[in-house]
Amino acid sequence: MQARGELSECADTAVLATALPAAVRGGMLLSQVRRSSTAHRQAVSAVIDHIESYLVR
Repeated sequence: MQARGELSECADTAVLATALPAAVRGGMLLSQVRRSSTAHRQAVSAVIDHIESYLVR
């Protein structure tokens, strides 16, 4: 996305690439423990919002 000019140059892509699957896996684990999909939706939504904050508009 950075190479195509869609993502800001100041975005740390290694951190973002780690954060997204961590949010998915962590959210899934919390959802299983709590027996509710809310934690999964919130975790994934938060990390996507963070990634979107680096989009070049």
